[in-house]
Amino acid sequence: MTEKEVLQAVRTALRTSSLLRSSKQARGKAHTKKAVAVKGGLRALKADEIAQLKAQGNRAGAWGSVRVSRKFDPSPVLGCSFLGSVVLGDFSATVKVPGGVALGSGCFRSTIHNAEVGDGALVSDVTLLTGYIVGAGAAVFGCGTVSCSGKSSFGVGAVLPVAIETGGREVLTYAEITVDVAATVATARADKKFQKDYAKLIGQYVKEAAAPFATIEAGAVVANTPKVLATYVGPGAVIDGAQLLSNSTILSAPEEETEVTAGAYVTDSIIQWGSEVTSMAIVANSVLTEHSHVERHGKVTDSLLGPNTGVGEGEVTASLCGPFVGFHHQALLIAAFWPEGKGNVGYGANVGSNHTSKAPDQEIWPGEGLFFGLGTNIKFPANFTKAPYTIIASGVAALPQKVTFPFSLINTPASAYPAISPAYNEIMPGWVLSDNIFTIRRNEGKYQARNKARRSTFDFEVLRPDIVDLM
Repeated sequence: MTEKEVLQAVRTALRTSSLLRSSKQARGKAHTKKAVAVKGGLRALKADEIAQLKAQGNRAGAWGSVRVSRKFDPSPVLGCSFLGSVVLGDFSATVKVPGGVALGSGCFRSTIHNAEVGDGALVSDVTLLTGYIVGAGAAVFGCGTVSCSGKSSFGVGAVLPVAIETGGREVLTYAEITVDVAATVATARADKKFQKDYAKLIGQYVKEAAAPFATIEAGAVVANTPKVLATYVGPGAVIDGAQLLSNSTILSAPEEETEVTAGAYVTDSIIQWGSEVTSMAIVANSVLTEHSHVERHGKVTDSLLGPNTGVGEGEVTASLCGPFVGFHHQALLIAAFWPEGKGNVGYGANVGSNHTSKAPDQEIWPGEGLFFGLGTNIKFPANFTKAPYTIIASGVAALPQKVTFPFSLINTPASAYPAISPAYNEIMPGWVLSDNIFTIRRNEGKYQARNKARRSTFDFEVLRPDIVDLM
């Protein structure tokens, strides 16, 4: 991706971002006092409606601060406390929640402060809902604190210290960022004008993202979660049983539901369409691009995961991982610049010797299709970009090096040679083609079959001209 294309991508996001549209509406609500998720205008409560609400166990700091839809019926509002400026919609519709269950909309046994509950939305058993716009048909139930206090930019504009942790490849984020954009920003360091222009556009993006209210968009579900703080939740997203969401953006669409569930912990991050964070996974100061996932206690910090990449149980830190990276066991990947992706990190792999007894100032460029075998120990700096689809065999300790033999097998020495250190690896160039061509064919079919990304394009052919040229 060229620098010009990167800047154009950010400009396009500035025009089309659902997050920015939502933030603009929230700012308008704060200035004009108009509703965002209630159609047909608002009115004050009538005397008989206030009496009915009181009889149903509701109370308010000031009933005059509660405005309602022109079609408002107080019947499905039970046991709530209304504080500050509150807007309530038309609750005649039902809400669909996970499991296909349809529930009646309305407000039940909740404290609602300076918030809007849209048409057909459900707020039930929420300890405190404050500073939020609950979109039409959205549901918030069984939660503790769902809060946005002050002005938030929902995690955008964060700095990802990819590759060299001590600095030099920092990437500023925006909600729709892609692997290609991040890779160009991380590598085009000599182009100072480009870096300045990119930072200026991201500054504009962050400014337009800032809003005094957060939004839970239409059709989204936020359930059974103790804390949801200053987080934008996109249309159709499912937040269920997460431990914490804080200062983050969850992009979603009804046909590409993003899920944060089962004890997940997400802070200062961007989770894009169709992605999943589940089973006690941790995502902090990171970006999960479309249809990626983190699961089974996996940890992703200061990193960006490409489309269709998954991390389970292991740890990824300060890395840019491209598409289709498999990472399903206890392993470590740190300070990796891997935009090409399509590789694998096996159980026990330690791809993380970036300190060299000093500061964490070293990096690895794995290149396309690299396979880190079981228990490998990869020392930095390392560059395998000209050795695509190479396999590092189980148990190999690889010294700092640059490898330029495609489709190789890197192994421990099979024989000892005079005057040659046994620490050097044995390299068999082309071994994958001569002895394991099945893996190439399997990868081509596997990636194509597993691809769910709609906004990124991939070349699934392995033996294409640019790789053949390296041979």
